[in-house]
Amino acid sequence: MDVVMEYMDTYVFDGVYNQAAALTSTTPLPRDSLLRQSLSLFVFIYAYIVAFYFGTAGLSYRYIYDKKQELHPKFLPRQKLLEMACASRALPTITLMTVP
Repeated sequence: MDVVMEYMDTYVFDGVYNQAAALTSTTPLPRDSLLRQSLSLFVFIYAYIVAFYFGTAGLSYRYIYDKKQELHPKFLPRQKLLEMACASRALPTITLMTVP
């Protein structure tokens, strides 16, 4: 994870923190700042979790899921959307638990 975060800091987060500092007329957070490390780790893990979850769920729905189940009377009208919304609301909490 250290190697990945080193590359992300070099190629992504340094520019983001420098632009944020320029917009707020402050100095950018140093790389050894606990706030910067936690925020960078949160953003990276959250982006990875979202891509992994929706990528895996999409492939599973496309190739494995039996779509005849949607014809069952207990299948809610917008159930797929509700399930995605529920998972999307849970992802930040899951990410917060992995950052420390």
